[in-house]
Amino acid sequence: MVAEAIILDLDGTLWRGWEWYADILSDETGIEPSEVLGMLIHGQSVISIARSLGVTRSAIIELCIGNVERLELYPGVRKTLRKLTDRGCKLGVATSLSGKIAEPALMGLDLTDFFHAVVHAGNCRAAKPSPRPLQLAQKLMEIEDVEKAFFVGDSEKDAYASLAANLPFAWASYGYTEEAPRNTHIILQDFTEVISL
Repeated sequence: MVAEAIILDLDGTLWRGWEWYADILSDETGIEPSEVLGMLIHGQSVISIARSLGVTRSAIIELCIGNVERLELYPGVRKTLRKLTDRGCKLGVATSLSGKIAEPALMGLDLTDFFHAVVHAGNCRAAKPSPRPLQLAQKLMEIEDVEKAFFVGDSEKDAYASLAANLPFAWASYGYTEEAPRNTHIILQDFTEVISL
């Protein structure tokens, strides 16, 4: 089967978001990046971590927007997205990130035009593991046959959301989760393998 549509997570799938947040908050507050990474590993959002460090929501959003050039894509992302687009595969994003971070980051990295839909915390209140972000992406992308689509993510929450939305799950093993979630259909060693879906 060749996938006709692929929905992607962002942090730990498309880009190295955690390291980016850690460096930005370290520069702003003096906290060690490893401490921020530890909080992210334990499930805290960048917004809640920033608040706990005395950085307001609006301030962390401005810091992220102002430091987009420091956000590192995984190897081969842009080339792979271009190849998928060229073969006619619909692409979308489903992230729990604030839209005020996700959308400017995609724009700043010149990735926006690849995606038919970008679902984030600003346009979908439910967060993964709820299936609703994926279902909204499916609707916006006009995906009719979920058996010819995939969701690519790196976490257990991503896998559970994928299962609940009846989408096959491709696990980004290069991301932030060390063991493959139970509902994994395909294991990706790096982002370029998305082309094989």
